[in-house]
Amino acid sequence: MAAEEKIEKKDIALFSICWLSYFFAYFGRMNYSACMAAIIVAEGYSKGMVGLVGTGLFITYGLGQIFSGFLGDYVSPRKMIMVGLVGSSISNLCMCVAPNLNFMIIAWCVNGFMQSLLWSPIVRMFAQYFTAQVRGTLGVYINSTVPVGTLATYGFTALILEMTGNWKMVFFGSFVVVMLTAAGWWISTGMLLPKLTRVDTDNTVQTADADKTAKKMPLGELVLSSGMVFMCLVLMMQGMLKEGITAWMPNLMGERFDIGTTLAIVSTALIPMFNIVGISIAAVARKVIGDEVRCSFFLFIAGTISLVILYVTSFIGLIPMFVFFSIATTIMMAVNTVYVGVVPGYFAKQGRSSSVSGILNAFVNLGIATSMFATGAFSEAFGWDMTMIFWCVCGGIGIFSSFTGYQIWKKYKLRLEA
Repeated sequence: MAAEEKIEKKDIALFSICWLSYFFAYFGRMNYSACMAAIIVAEGYSKGMVGLVGTGLFITYGLGQIFSGFLGDYVSPRKMIMVGLVGSSISNLCMCVAPNLNFMIIAWCVNGFMQSLLWSPIVRMFAQYFTAQVRGTLGVYINSTVPVGTLATYGFTALILEMTGNWKMVFFGSFVVVMLTAAGWWISTGMLLPKLTRVDTDNTVQTADADKTAKKMPLGELVLSSGMVFMCLVLMMQGMLKEGITAWMPNLMGERFDIGTTLAIVSTALIPMFNIVGISIAAVARKVIGDEVRCSFFLFIAGTISLVILYVTSFIGLIPMFVFFSIATTIMMAVNTVYVGVVPGYFAKQGRSSSVSGILNAFVNLGIATSMFATGAFSEAFGWDMTMIFWCVCGGIGIFSSFTGYQIWKKYKLRLEA
């Protein structure tokens, strides 16, 4: 590795603290998706109503991403993350004592907002303390918290349900885990940050400081001229076809193949192990194809083909269905990585990289929110076969949006590089 790309121990230390904090935060976010099937069985709620709780979280999480993207330019990242972790922990505790579904919706909406305060501050800390080369390397690996955190959360949920048989204990366990994470974050960053030196903003690509000093392009002009409208639609479909579907897989497998709730959750928990490969797929695709938006076009074609095969294999057996679902969600993970991890950096010269990051993340979560409710309601009204066809249609929309967005983006990118 070249000298300028050397990753020092202090870089590893800060990265590790951020990675672990975001990883454990997943215990307080994805736990609801992991135990939806158990809640339906225990409480007798309809799938549509149970899905509405998850929809509430992802709506407030998505909108909160935009808010935290702007707020993160001015507020201490350390304090923002602390507030987010403590707030999420308390929201999980409220789920334990929720007397009805309406209370659950309120508590989980608050949780969504609290969780939205975590990602943008981490991005800003990377920008403040890592050189461009180090950030480029470690910025890819921070995305591994998504599949690994999801895997751990599903395993954690299945274990508690097996031990207690009470879905409310899942949220109590998450309350403890996330609160301990908040304490660990505050203590460890308090010890480490005074020892770190902030890098020169000229040596960074996507920093809050750079965004504040750059001449800002009007946001509306930027959205229209760059093709971001289509990028947002791509990420909305990506959100629907990864996290949203993952949330409903235990229910689908349990109903179609008559397996128990715990076994269905454990089976779904294995999928994030495959999704980790999506990060490597994104890196290879970007190297071979050369442009992130163009990458998403080819990735969406592959993902949609996998969804079609998923539909066909759902009539054959559990194992082939599981395999092609894993492939489809892994490819969607790659789409997310090439967009959210790289594209915002192109807008630093316009002073909009932080804003763009928030907007793109918001549409990912809008897609998840839509899928959480729509999948439950759609499957209840038309059955799982029609629901899987609906997923294939979403894949087609992603292909169209990627192709159209790239036609605009390649012209805009040429102007950026001129």
